[in-house]
Amino acid sequence: MKKLLLIITIMFVASNLVHAECKIEFDQAINEGPYHVRTNAGEVPHEVRGFPEDRYESTLAASWTDFKTRESVVKNPRLYIYDQKTCETIKRIELYPKDYNLSECSSCYYGVSYNKPLGLIYITSRSYGLYSTETKFYDYTEIYSYNDLRLISRLEGNTPLTNAKFTNNGREVIGFERSMSQTDGTQIVKWSAKDFTELERSEPIRTDDFVRLGMQSGDNAIVIIYLENQWFKDKGYNVNFEDQYVIRLRGNDADHYRISVDFTLSGQPFLAVWREEGQSVVGYPSDYEKKFNLKINPLKFTEAQQQKETKDQNQETTKQPEASEAKPINPEPSPIVEQRPKPIGIQEQITINRAVAKANKQKKMLYIALAGAGIVIITAVSIYLVRRLRKK
Repeated sequence: MKKLLLIITIMFVASNLVHAECKIEFDQAINEGPYHVRTNAGEVPHEVRGFPEDRYESTLAASWTDFKTRESVVKNPRLYIYDQKTCETIKRIELYPKDYNLSECSSCYYGVSYNKPLGLIYITSRSYGLYSTETKFYDYTEIYSYNDLRLISRLEGNTPLTNAKFTNNGREVIGFERSMSQTDGTQIVKWSAKDFTELERSEPIRTDDFVRLGMQSGDNAIVIIYLENQWFKDKGYNVNFEDQYVIRLRGNDADHYRISVDFTLSGQPFLAVWREEGQSVVGYPSDYEKKFNLKINPLKFTEAQQQKETKDQNQETTKQPEASEAKPINPEPSPIVEQRPKPIGIQEQITINRAVAKANKQKKMLYIALAGAGIVIITAVSIYLVRRLRKK
């Protein structure tokens, strides 16, 4: 028995080492190598909870140029999707912007999400390029077939998987419409994971809503997290529930301690955390209401018109369209372009400065000439008046 366990352990470790040691064959002709983004500002879910990804893995690459006198230039990002077991590259996906130094894009983000239950892979891009007279924003989501990595569709200018979660066994996505800022209110949105058809949308959650929950205005946030009952039991908290995703509204109490109220994905109050005598207390919403003498109202969601139709479709086995049925997709995503003033070059600035100096000099000479003419006129008038007075 011990030998069997040892063999299984060795096989498990060896398997992991094979995955970890996959060496992707990058394109040496363009000096391609690994590229790591410097931010997680657009972070997307890697997989559906309960369905671990064990077939594919991915890595980012780009072309590198080293200069001895300045910073390295990295261009033309590309995503390699490969088989975890064989290390064979299955798909190379070109990313954007092209022919642009990504070192100047500090918040560029590219993410891959796997949805095995629906048989889909999503590529999320949040990137941009700053050009002489314009900025090009490449925010888009591409949907690929899990089986053959065929591009099915693309959402232009939309990245719904950003800071979102897969729910309902991968059939739905819950996230935020834009950022998590409370300035104009945040709306929680539910989409169909198949094609991102909107299912439900919450009423805007604003600063006043946090205040009504006993949270001081300021560092408030809305997050979606997964709660495991066993973790709370291990901590000795007297609560009981099934493991699930929740919508958490968190902030600070009057003493600047972190407190929060959790809601189910349907918007019902679910769990709360507050402070008593320097210790964190976890309890039900009714306990929180008594503690702060307030009422916790449910989060209200509005159903989209096509929600029922989408839900009915999701009940069925997902069938990807055949290549002949698929609508034609542009080979490249269309960026959102914002025009901006062209920066003035050094020589152009020198020419402008010289023209301004010349104009100022001409103005000065004109003022001097006018002043001189004025003096002459005043002198002549004075002489004329004096002579007339003498004649009288």
